[in-house]
Amino acid sequence: MDVNSPEIVALRRQVHAADEEFHYALQFHEAWRPTATDTALHERVGRSHATNTFNVIRAALRREMLLALMRVWDTNPNAVRMFSISNALADKRIVAALAAACVAERRNAKIAAFDHEDAEAMGRIEIQFGEHQAQILQRRAADAVAIIRKYDKTGSGRQTFEYLRKLRNERLAHREVKENAEVAAGPDTTDDDIERFFQDTLQVVRLLKVVVEQTSYDPEQTASIFGRNAMFFWAGVKGERTEGHPYYRGFTWLSGEGFVPVILLQRRLERRVFDPGDFSVMREGKH
Repeated sequence: MDVNSPEIVALRRQVHAADEEFHYALQFHEAWRPTATDTALHERVGRSHATNTFNVIRAALRREMLLALMRVWDTNPNAVRMFSISNALADKRIVAALAAACVAERRNAKIAAFDHEDAEAMGRIEIQFGEHQAQILQRRAADAVAIIRKYDKTGSGRQTFEYLRKLRNERLAHREVKENAEVAAGPDTTDDDIERFFQDTLQVVRLLKVVVEQTSYDPEQTASIFGRNAMFFWAGVKGERTEGHPYYRGFTWLSGEGFVPVILLQRRLERRVFDPGDFSVMREGKH
């Protein structure tokens, strides 16, 4: 078997698709994370009208992250099929072919040297380096298989996988209308378990890039870029009851409506949307 065999070509397509889908999941995850963990952000948004839209955005980011994440682990024959990737990497012939390609690449490398003797010495070093890379590739393949099989039928993380798959199939990608269709987490399925599943997928994608594409890729560095972008975005977000918001001008109590920003009341008066005499109770205050 060589690197152009149908099995390895198909494996490359699967790894490329997994990388693309996880890239989406990573963006959504890092954009969502501050909405769940940033207490200062929660205080700025506070209990306000803006909180309602904040919650919509937070839920949408979480939903899209889970959908992209589960596309990486889809079991549809035409999808990425992470378990199929695991089976391929457990095939010694495929891993041996990928490892041999590492050695061949270094053996065929063009060496720039001053004389023939130097060129031979450099060539030997290149081959040794290729053999070292091949050994690393084989270890990384075994590491990837071990993580993926953690979520296989007998793996320790299977319950988390089954919960997320059911959530995706019955609530996110589709909507079950049968009786008792509510998806409930198992007794041990927590947000921490879902985060571990996400982080395991991150490590699998990193390992697959090394093994199949011979590319050194660190998703954590990419995540830090997305996280930095999200930090700058959420730093400017606040509810209208927080000073600094464009509509922050104090609040007026209107019977039937509760607290309404004074600036909105002023604009209503300017447009004559209502007769201020219709309100039985009006009280101004900052909170």
